[in-house]
Amino acid sequence: MISGFSTIAAAVVILLCITAQCTAQDTDCSALATNGDCSFYDCLSARFRCNSKDYPLRRGKTDCQKYTDESSCFTKSGQAWLSRVRRCLMQSIVSSAVYNNESATCDDLKDFAIGSRPKCYVDNGFCTSIFLSPQCQNLNCIQNRIYPDNKRYSTQSRAQIIKTTESCPSQISTFLTDAQQQCSLDSPDSALPAVIHDHLDCTARAFDFMILLDASGSVGADNFEIMKNFVANMLSNFTIGPDDTRVGVISFASSPSIVISLGSINTYSQLATAIRAISYTSGGTNTAAALDLLSTAFATARVSEGIPRVAAVFTDGMSNDAAATVQSAQAVHNDKITVFSFGIGSGVSNAELVAIASDGQQGVFTISGFSSNTFQAVLTQLQLSTCLTPTTSETGIEIATTLPKGSSRLLQYEFSSMGMTLKIDITIGNLVIRGSFNVQNPNALTEDFSVMSNGNNIDYFISPALFIQSTSDDDNDGGSRRKRQTSILTNTTDANVYLSIVGLNDNNTFVLNTTFGDTTVNIPTTASTTQSSNCAPLANSGDCSFYDCLSTKFQCTANDYPLAYGKKYCLKYASRSSCFTTG
Repeated sequence: MISGFSTIAAAVVILLCITAQCTAQDTDCSALATNGDCSFYDCLSARFRCNSKDYPLRRGKTDCQKYTDESSCFTKSGQAWLSRVRRCLMQSIVSSAVYNNESATCDDLKDFAIGSRPKCYVDNGFCTSIFLSPQCQNLNCIQNRIYPDNKRYSTQSRAQIIKTTESCPSQISTFLTDAQQQCSLDSPDSALPAVIHDHLDCTARAFDFMILLDASGSVGADNFEIMKNFVANMLSNFTIGPDDTRVGVISFASSPSIVISLGSINTYSQLATAIRAISYTSGGTNTAAALDLLSTAFATARVSEGIPRVAAVFTDGMSNDAAATVQSAQAVHNDKITVFSFGIGSGVSNAELVAIASDGQQGVFTISGFSSNTFQAVLTQLQLSTCLTPTTSETGIEIATTLPKGSSRLLQYEFSSMGMTLKIDITIGNLVIRGSFNVQNPNALTEDFSVMSNGNNIDYFISPALFIQSTSDDDNDGGSRRKRQTSILTNTTDANVYLSIVGLNDNNTFVLNTTFGDTTVNIPTTASTTQSSNCAPLANSGDCSFYDCLSTKFQCTANDYPLAYGKKYCLKYASRSSCFTTG
């Protein structure tokens, strides 16, 4: 708690700034940051001349006060984490270049502040105090007390928490086991742990995966064995099979060769044995030739089924020809193959690793050496990035596939200013499609829209208006940000829409087609027109999925009544019915 004098002094400085009698540098908020006082955000707002709709008051102070008010919901360890993070977030801002930049705007401040959260979370014990709290208590508090609604900011904040769990590689396997046993994942009150569990569980996603192993002279026979063993162990977290994840391996030194053809081995145990049996060759480091071989290696890839092609390059040094490596990597990226690079030791070139990776630095993983005690943890992060990779598709390209119950297909499309129509013919089963313009792997807590088949085909228009609504910071902002987003959609071509298609029945067979613009037709479907979906049977039976049907019938978003309130409270009442009398 800061002293009374400090509080009064801060109030005076804030008042002076409000009355325009100070410059940005006149307001020093560092004392409030040191004490973790939520009035820090009042001071910050004054320092940057922000208004009540900008980050300091609208988000920073609101979150700070909410976490403080709801701290009793958290475990003792969680409460200590809250205190540390509160100070960390404030001190990160004070020590940043933005804080002392006279030309920095309130939007600059917002971008930095939100971006600093994951590091403060993890550095102060998120992976143990929050991620592994008993019975998922602290995750449930975040979902049910801090971000319980479906407003844009809550959705964004939940997505950031979910993403932060990827930074806890040493705790992931423990969470996956404990959450199943302790956290009542089917309960609406455990929605966040359930979504995190699905996000981190790679067994429900299929992809075609080529692994490129550096067998050059600098690696050495002993280190090559270590690398093979770690890679084989990593693959135990995938479901290996002809209809699931298929794996192939390229070994490269002076020249590359396909030592395990893609999908030629259909069980994990046989695959692990084959990887451990790959011979060490020695020689140069012809990374470019290994990348060139990927087009041949992926010849049998299941592109028509919407299954992503992913490659991971493991190397301990610079290639023989850096320019050729960069050129070959670009050709692979242009072919829509997602590549990750894994550098081992001090001899690697970070510039080459960045060039090899499809997403630049974000797709690069490094460890200090083959004996590094972080080898397994970093491999876990690579494993997650691999299985969370969406398939980059194009509007007009047909996808035909079958999904088992609970399995998902992740797709990414460039979103046109005309919008896009989803046309899904379902032969067997039922599907739910969750979409987002902001999150690569949308789920029930981060989706911008969702569509359920409910026994029918799907004919659904993803409109430009939905894009604007979903990407605008539109909670009582008077429309200014929404207008700004309209021009963004009109004048750029880098907007994307991400889809997660999940099978609901034991087998779900479908054909997906996409078109530019609104090409929906008045046919029996749960998503095309207000007349096309009959929700009466679900209403008669009192089924909570009535609200999913209602949402698609009226083409509502996740923020509208059917999903934001109707279904939420239906499920909550259903799960707590034992609390009521039988009458």
